[in-house]
Amino acid sequence: MSDQIEYPASVAESYERNNVKLLFGPWAEVVVERSGVSPGDRVLDVACGTGIVARTVAPVVGSQGRVVGSDINPAMLAEAARHVPEGFSIEWVQSNAEQLVFDDDSFDFVFCQQGMQFVPDRAAAVSEMCRVLRPGGTAVAAVWRGMKHNLLIRTSHEAISEHLSPEAASVLERGFSKDLDDPDLWTELFTSAGFSSVEVDQVELTIPADDPRARMTDGLPGLPIGDQITAMDESAYQAMVADMMATVEPWIIDGRLHAPYAINLITADK
Repeated sequence: MSDQIEYPASVAESYERNNVKLLFGPWAEVVVERSGVSPGDRVLDVACGTGIVARTVAPVVGSQGRVVGSDINPAMLAEAARHVPEGFSIEWVQSNAEQLVFDDDSFDFVFCQQGMQFVPDRAAAVSEMCRVLRPGGTAVAAVWRGMKHNLLIRTSHEAISEHLSPEAASVLERGFSKDLDDPDLWTELFTSAGFSSVEVDQVELTIPADDPRARMTDGLPGLPIGDQITAMDESAYQAMVADMMATVEPWIIDGRLHAPYAINLITADK
């Protein structure tokens, strides 16, 4: 989730407390459920952030399996280590996605949830995922589609650009650029890396929130620009939030915000 972006400990904590609970947790359940992972499998979660996919898959593979989470950011890994479910063992390893520190043919499944967008050399990262998979193993990657398909990110981008700066808002553009919409991009990337079959499924998930304002604001400190947001003048911050709430008002039904999100779910067999 966070490869190639440096996060301080405070942002890692906010990322786990808000973004993982409200967003990445529900998506991790979808990704793991659709993967086909089974008891006893060896699993690697690349660019794992605070480890939500690793934590979700650990009960599935059980005590006979192996779960490893890798990320370039030590603050994210330190936070991940604090949230391992009781009774499960997960290994946390600092590693660049473009140069994984694992041996060839080490894993049955390799996951990457919302990390591929942030890797400078995507081809190298996908090739590494293929290398560490055993023959017949499976890679599963979730990548956001463009902003027009993701209401809250689009809303946050517009408000941050106006009330903070376009430069600050640009950090969201990297993870939700329009080119990410193209399934052919991902098919070609994974095929070129050596995968024998690649499927790209465009999946949408609506995640309701009982407190719309909290849903719009709680995740902001967990962004890479979280320190800039928390340092905003109070009046500017409140104006930004007011604009965000006005934008999402049509999606608030009976007091609950029903926010749609959309990904490309890539499944590739070696």
